[in-house]
Amino acid sequence: MKFARLVAEETVEAAVAAVQASKALGFDRVWLIEGGDSADPRLVAGAARVDGLKIVLQLDAREDTAVPPGLPIELAVAGEAGWTDSLGALLGDSPYDPDPDVWVVAGDVGTIAAAGRAGVGAAFHALDDPESAADWTAEYEGELSSESARAVAGSVNAQTAVFLESGEDADALVGLVERYREAGVDQVILSGACAGQADFMSRVVAEFDDDEVRSAAAEKAERLAPAIAAASGRATTQPAATEAAASETTPPRRKKKRNAKMARRVQAFQENSVRRMSDRQLELLVGNRVAIRGLFNAMAGMYQPSKAGDFEGPIEFTLETRHGPEVWTIDCSPAGATARRGATPDAKLHVEAKLADFLRVGVGEIAAPSAVLSGKLNVRGDFGLALKLGPMFGGPSAI
Repeated sequence: MKFARLVAEETVEAAVAAVQASKALGFDRVWLIEGGDSADPRLVAGAARVDGLKIVLQLDAREDTAVPPGLPIELAVAGEAGWTDSLGALLGDSPYDPDPDVWVVAGDVGTIAAAGRAGVGAAFHALDDPESAADWTAEYEGELSSESARAVAGSVNAQTAVFLESGEDADALVGLVERYREAGVDQVILSGACAGQADFMSRVVAEFDDDEVRSAAAEKAERLAPAIAAASGRATTQPAATEAAASETTPPRRKKKRNAKMARRVQAFQENSVRRMSDRQLELLVGNRVAIRGLFNAMAGMYQPSKAGDFEGPIEFTLETRHGPEVWTIDCSPAGATARRGATPDAKLHVEAKLADFLRVGVGEIAAPSAVLSGKLNVRGDFGLALKLGPMFGGPSAI
């Protein structure tokens, strides 16, 4: 049995603190929901990365399909009408390859069944009778094992989860969780004040840290493995033999296409998000090493050698972030570009800026010449090369 924590604090600071404390409390995941009075889950996820802790973003694709890059996330949608379209929109704009694991929050057994056919995780709210969850998990597994099952995300997230209020009685919660576990539920998503208390959670988690629980989970994984493999296989657009042959004969081309696709998705996220966020929000979301790595890898993926003239060599970028300067180098060649962290002694051009200003220039919100004249963008070296940066990295609005 795994435990996730529902974090619904109203401010970004409080939500970040709750997320960062969750791993030590025994949680494997935190669940952030867009809407209501909760802090923006994208900002929280960007500011609160914790090693070994998954962050589930339940997003409203009707409002915004932007998915933050470079984070250990999973995606979720509410199980209302059109949820498969919402999930498709989020995955379509996702800057991840492969796709992250995905979930639907189901309100009825029909949605549970549809989740099984789609190979996505299914979460639901507490039932009046926990034992009736056995019917829901059986329906899920039955559809996942059917010939119509096809992983919409390319891979299968074969988990079920239930949202529970922690309450104040650890023994009562242990008994309730055990009833759901025996009904076949894989994960509990806890909310409430006691979910943030170390003594309370240690008592609960310890009850499910034994060989019996681990053995049951392993047996279930083994039982579902053939169904998961089949559903994943049906998501492939080519027969296996053709796919294998293609990978043997044209790996560089396929990799280049994949990198370009991911770069376009990162660019779309930046263009959708940068304009509507304050500088502080951008710092929270993108001001971490993983997200900045994604930013420069995306720039390298969008590099167009034909726009560089006869230039070939390194360009150095220094971004001022809340954690200090991040220095990156993009090495440009006629075959493409690669990004690496660190300075280079032979850079032909040096670009320095605050992170938020750099992003705003990149999406065209601030014109590059204005940024240079105002001091928001400091350029040293080959100024003629600086004038080509936009076209070189994806268009006149890029930097």
